[in-house]
Amino acid sequence: MTFTRFSRMEHQVRRCDIDGRVAIAAALGVPAQALLADAEELHPAAEEGAT
Repeated sequence: MTFTRFSRMEHQVRRCDIDGRVAIAAALGVPAQALLADAEELHPAAEEGAT
């Protein structure tokens, strides 16, 4: 994935397709499903502190 492609997804100029999600997950060392999970499911304590 090129920097330009990633930047366009980050700035919501381009949609992140499944191939992009898989590439990002691989770079982060996490399963692709982790990018689709609800933030509260991943870090329930983080939601408690956000007021």
